[in-house]
Amino acid sequence: MAILSRTPLRPIAFPPNTPPPRAGKPSYRYATAGKWTAGRREGFAAIASRHGITTPWPLIFYNFQVRNPEEVNWALGRFLGCTKTLDGKNYCLDPSDANPVIYIPPLSFTGLDPSSETTRTLILSTLDRAEISGIRFKLARLPVDLRGFQAVSSAVRARSILALATTAAAMPGIRAMYNTVFNYIQVRDPGSPTLGTRANIVHESVHAAMDLRRVGGDVLRHEAATHVAEALFYAYQYTDPTLSIDPTSLPVPHARMAMAIALDIWRHNQTNLTDLEIGESDYRYRLLRFALSLVPQYAARGDIDIGNDGV
Repeated sequence: MAILSRTPLRPIAFPPNTPPPRAGKPSYRYATAGKWTAGRREGFAAIASRHGITTPWPLIFYNFQVRNPEEVNWALGRFLGCTKTLDGKNYCLDPSDANPVIYIPPLSFTGLDPSSETTRTLILSTLDRAEISGIRFKLARLPVDLRGFQAVSSAVRARSILALATTAAAMPGIRAMYNTVFNYIQVRDPGSPTLGTRANIVHESVHAAMDLRRVGGDVLRHEAATHVAEALFYAYQYTDPTLSIDPTSLPVPHARMAMAIALDIWRHNQTNLTDLEIGESDYRYRLLRFALSLVPQYAARGDIDIGNDGV
């Protein structure tokens, strides 16, 4: 069997430096340590346990910034010089490796530990819902469409985008978040999702789709597109949302404007196969952008490029 290997779509910094390796014992030369000194095989699980890490994935992710097994194989071959395999599909650690050194993260490095399948299943089931195909438009030159959502779904299935769980205490006021640097979607309390949770997953999946497509633009432009997509997801819960939703009843200005645009898109999509395009000079986009600029979490960085680097 051939080793399953795939080059990651973004550069990997090795040795890892963010955060800095553990003080006092930053690296572990497995060729001359642990079970290998007694002639017995040792892998990531044993090395993680030896350093107080409960599962191997934080150790693997810290070193290589990837979670997909095929990308892990690429990193093992590229950075450690691994050439041995036990199953014919994946590389394994061996004393003969050209660079048999693993870097140890600080004990506080827990945020990127992959979650249970609950989060991943929730994200995938949300992106598989029928209404996702109706979330299609172009806002300020940013495309939001089924192809983008399908690309995110494929990346989550392949674990190129990680699915992580968190709690209300750890992420107050936010149901979901996409991290464009480390490529993970974090979901609050995935075991008991609400419609709002799924709407936030749609919002963050638009961010992830832009990252996959390497679509640039400033924070407010991207947030405008994601808020409209989220509002449109809500709108599709009704047979005729124009009769059921009054945008002026929503509590905050940016939500009111995003829903008003979403309803315009819904009307357009009922009779048109082409996507509605709302340009940067359109008053609807300009009003939404202004409303978002009043939100504290966006105000300070609204004009900063969002920095998509691919997944």
